[in-house]
Amino acid sequence: MKAKGNALSCMLVFFMLAFQSLGQTTATPLTWNSYFDDDELRIELAEAQRADSANGIFNNYLLIRITNKTDSEVDVSFQKQLSYNMQPSASDAMQPLRLQAHETLTGSVDPSTDKTLRIFVNQYAGMNKKVLTGYSLTNISSTTVIR
Repeated sequence: MKAKGNALSCMLVFFMLAFQSLGQTTATPLTWNSYFDDDELRIELAEAQRADSANGIFNNYLLIRITNKTDSEVDVSFQKQLSYNMQPSASDAMQPLRLQAHETLTGSVDPSTDKTLRIFVNQYAGMNKKVLTGYSLTNISSTTVIR
């Protein structure tokens, strides 16, 4: 009986460590997938996770990366059209983002950063039951900044 208890304890510790390491995926390189590409802009998306191991919460996000492909400073704008649990949510019109020539802006899972370049997908082990079931970025535009 004691050996069985030790084996169960070891398995429990293994699963706890494995689950904790699951939340560390944001440190691994992200795989970026092309979403929009024209002569001026490239928009890419990547899946990322933010671990709050102390509270046992793991938030999943889609991060957005925008690249200005021009030799000019541009203002970029778009809207997020999101659906959660098969229900459309209000579209988010983004304030224009200013990018210098050939600059790239990349979203982050860090909650202290601007949410413009990230989309909440879902949460593991938390109370939030909201799950992203559809998304699109619409009205994508860029305007050259004239000085």
